[in-house]
Amino acid sequence: MTEQQSIRLSKRMAELGLCSRGEADDYIAQGLVRVDGVVVDVLGSRVTPAQRIELVAGGNREQPERVSLLLHKPAPLDETQLLAQLVPAQRAADDNSGLVYMRKHQQRLQLFGAVQAGDSGLLVATQDGKTARQMQAGDFEQEWLVNLTQPLSDAALKQLQDGVELDGKRLRAGRVSRQSERQLCVVLKKPAPGMIAAMLAAANVVAAGRHCIRIGRVRLAKLPAGQWRYLSALEKF
Repeated sequence: MTEQQSIRLSKRMAELGLCSRGEADDYIAQGLVRVDGVVVDVLGSRVTPAQRIELVAGGNREQPERVSLLLHKPAPLDETQLLAQLVPAQRAADDNSGLVYMRKHQQRLQLFGAVQAGDSGLLVATQDGKTARQMQAGDFEQEWLVNLTQPLSDAALKQLQDGVELDGKRLRAGRVSRQSERQLCVVLKKPAPGMIAAMLAAANVVAAGRHCIRIGRVRLAKLPAGQWRYLSALEKF
């Protein structure tokens, strides 16, 4: 087969309407493309127009149009560093969603949960507009563990339970309870950006760290720090 007779596999896949050229490289790299029945996983591979090309089951036709990703965010990461974590090498080994990673899954993501600098724990990165609108509206509870620099007084606990005024609105947590002398569990019924920080500041309480463990019905569970997985089709916030 000469160079003139051959064509890049990714270009040929796009010509056949199997996917875009960018998506083709993702599929090839993950071993999801067969040429004449043989898996080809080397980027830049070339084929002839006569060769038979197919996507392995689980390829493009079974992919949702928009995805949501769950990341266990380490505290030092800021928003600009998050995309560097959402790569195949950082994907959790027990992700059983069945989805195939594609570079486009890093595009047009909206972030919720442990977004602020210093926060750790569950962060949702979603491309789904409906999910994003519900998150923005505070439709899903959030549960946080807050580590404190010193033991919490009864008066400070009561003030936290009474809520705080933020942007002209009186906001109250669904529940604020002691886990230990230096740790609180805070459940936000209608979470708003900056709500926990404002509550702590109003009660003169200094946090050593804020850790999100649940958004709606989705828990951080055993997702390792620095790793991510897809929200599966069976999971709902």
